[in-house]
Amino acid sequence: MNTWKKQGDEWCVQVEDALARTGSQVTVTKRDGTTSQVTLGVRVISNIFKVARPAATQPSRAQVGEMTGLLALFDRAAEHLRNPAVVLGVPGMESTTLRITRAGQSAAQPGTLNVLDNVRIGRNGRRRWYGRVTRAGVFEMSPGAAPAMTERLQDLARDPVRVASEHGRLTGNCCFCNRSLEDERSTSVGYGPICAGHYGLPWGDRPAEFAASPEDDVQAFERMTR
Repeated sequence: MNTWKKQGDEWCVQVEDALARTGSQVTVTKRDGTTSQVTLGVRVISNIFKVARPAATQPSRAQVGEMTGLLALFDRAAEHLRNPAVVLGVPGMESTTLRITRAGQSAAQPGTLNVLDNVRIGRNGRRRWYGRVTRAGVFEMSPGAAPAMTERLQDLARDPVRVASEHGRLTGNCCFCNRSLEDERSTSVGYGPICAGHYGLPWGDRPAEFAASPEDDVQAFERMTR
């Protein structure tokens, strides 16, 4: 019977077959009697082998264009918000809404754009990760990403304000914070007055930078939505 055996910090396979070689596929039995199929890797000693690990696959890539326009919006909003974001629907994928954010300094690739699902799932409330857009404008896709997402990101790179605003107008939710838009001045542009101030965009007959502080934001929002 082939069994698991720990060698240092790594679990290896101890085999009975004296003819077993690297690359052989064997059945390994656990203590509870359950079994699993593994491929033998490098021989450690005698009849003990490491487990062969599949080679890491490179993510699929697609050129979507540099996101300088979107990053400029995020730079402006970063004066007010910790994590600026754009919420974006995907044509042909009615149940999917993307959330685009900028990776922080502690991320694996700071300054790149994370492409996430807007809906949180699981007990820990994490968002599904579809990949990242590099500073060179390349979409590095996770296995769960769909081709339609690439096309949508290409649209966003060409004209971020128009594309984001279009989502807000079509859904009735702000393209930045995803809150419901109730004022007709908000639904006409796809975002609300507070987000307009944060992202430096025009709204109604007011200048883009009307909000000076979080307190002013709340008061302004209350006045404009009465």
